[in-house]
Amino acid sequence: MAHTIADRGPCTPNGKTTGENMWSDNESEIDLLGFKHLVSAAQYLLMKPEMLPVTIGVFGDWGSGKSSLIKMIQKQLEQDSRSLCVSFSPWQYESYDDVKTALMFSVISSLKSRHLESQSATDKAASAAKDLLDKLLERIDWFRLAGLATKGVAGWWLAWHGHPFVGAEMLKGVIAESKDAVLPPTKQPTEPIEQSIGQFREDFKKLLECVDIDRVVVFVDDLDRCLPPAIIDTFEAIRLFLSVPKTAFVLGADELIVRHAIGTRYPEMGGQALDVGRNYLEKIVQLPIRIPPMTAGETEAYLNLLGCHSYEASRFDVLVAAADQNRHTSALDVAMNYGIAKTHIGNVPSSLEAHMQLVARIAPTLSNRLRGNPRLTKRFMNTLMMRYGIAGSRKVTLRPEVLAKLMILEYFYEPYYRELFQWQAEGQGYAHQLVDLEERAAMHGQDRATSASLSGSERWIDDQQLASWLRLEPPLATVNLDPYFYFSRDRGATGNSVEMRRLSQQQQTVLANLLADSDSEGEAGKRQAKTFAVDEFRPVYEQLLARFQRDSRASGGRLGKRIVELAAERRELVPALAKALAAAPVSGIASVMALTIPNSFPKESLPPALQDVLREWSSQRSNTQLAAAAERALSPKQASATSSPTVPRRKS
Repeated sequence: MAHTIADRGPCTPNGKTTGENMWSDNESEIDLLGFKHLVSAAQYLLMKPEMLPVTIGVFGDWGSGKSSLIKMIQKQLEQDSRSLCVSFSPWQYESYDDVKTALMFSVISSLKSRHLESQSATDKAASAAKDLLDKLLERIDWFRLAGLATKGVAGWWLAWHGHPFVGAEMLKGVIAESKDAVLPPTKQPTEPIEQSIGQFREDFKKLLECVDIDRVVVFVDDLDRCLPPAIIDTFEAIRLFLSVPKTAFVLGADELIVRHAIGTRYPEMGGQALDVGRNYLEKIVQLPIRIPPMTAGETEAYLNLLGCHSYEASRFDVLVAAADQNRHTSALDVAMNYGIAKTHIGNVPSSLEAHMQLVARIAPTLSNRLRGNPRLTKRFMNTLMMRYGIAGSRKVTLRPEVLAKLMILEYFYEPYYRELFQWQAEGQGYAHQLVDLEERAAMHGQDRATSASLSGSERWIDDQQLASWLRLEPPLATVNLDPYFYFSRDRGATGNSVEMRRLSQQQQTVLANLLADSDSEGEAGKRQAKTFAVDEFRPVYEQLLARFQRDSRASGGRLGKRIVELAAERRELVPALAKALAAAPVSGIASVMALTIPNSFPKESLPPALQDVLREWSSQRSNTQLAAAAERALSPKQASATSSPTVPRRKS
């Protein structure tokens, strides 16, 4: 059964249920992301006999829409009576079965069901197919027993019967727990394992010649959820057993995770393991389909179509078709918005109009900060609608556009969100500091002199992205924010927030290197950081700053130097660095940090925000060594003469 987009939930103020304004997190066969051209390309390749056997890889980040694209391809192919489609998720088997044989069994059992439906028992080809099916299923049983033997389930029984590919080593540690197992008697193959593999392939090839179909297409999803052994087993089943004429495989996975899993098979190769993983994957996958992140226009169209489903379900198909046509026949950045909807359906419901107005405001920020990820974008909107609905159920009316603007600050600039929470708490719901900040943010072309004169909260506008947030409609200076923070107090009041975004494998690797005690790993992390765009590296940097605030002497005292050097290379990170340094307990900060700051930036170009931090350090008295070092750093002559500080060796 196809997944629906919306689920039902608690009531909202407009009389609908919250669920009617929320959307399922599961994959969908409905194309809201503009995948039609990718579906057509895959279908074209799979339908060409001369292309088989073939393996197509559907690659993309977590939440990019891989599973939805796979379902769309499968739905199209299932309309062809000469094709047999098989769905398989190795993730569902890795905990209790041998993934390799589970995949083989899924394919053979699907062929058996198709054969029984379409062939006569008296037909000669049908008889041959039946014999081959029985033979293949019996051989799979033996392969499964061999696989389970390594898990301590069947090793004793197999070796007791002298099976040729089970040796004495396999008995160690499993005899005690498996000697009482009762397994059904089965006709024992006599050939060695290598011959068994070859014979399976030959029998499988003959079977496909007997059954009345043109192709078997196996759709393997959730591969990147699996542990490395299950990923390897899946590839081995395809390569050794199932890749014969008339077969095709469509694999959905995060390419980097799969390459890493393959690389773990060759730990002795060190840094070359990922290259080995890439080469191996290129041999398995002949045709990769990579899903790009959504642009700002695509994000707006996607969210607008979700709104169409909630607020104009009766004409939803018309609007989806219109968006699809716009993607392929026009140069419009946004394939669905209010104007397009009005052109195709005439009267646009006021609820849908309001939804589209909201989306137009926030889509550019969501696209940028969530890296064009559909699932994370949808989760943001679901959280917004859930809070709106909960407030409505308590007879509290919130403005969705205000709630959305606050959530953007909450998810992407959390330290500032907490500061805003404090302001409105002190102002009985009103953040009076925003009056001046919003006015200043509205001014364009602000120079350094003006920025340098700002103090405290006004430094918000030093960060270009925060300044953009301040300019985002509606202004909040005159809004009572208390009810909005009340319904998001899990973050604002308790401080127990959970990052909505997951760090990618690459980001985690860089983070681990930058947190390492080793100088060589730290240098490797800084080199890797240069390969990231600023917005892509920012989540990693925020993790580093959070660690520094908890423990300023982390990584053997090296973390402080690294966060300063990273900001010196990327000035966009300076506001976040200054805020973290100002918030860190001064009692634990080593005096060398005060000298690291001016020595990491080119002469006479120390940012005003960091100068303010040094002034605060020089005036405090709880850490006199830090105060003296900060005062020295602020002296032009002393700062320019100071050599780069080194991290003292730790005593053994």
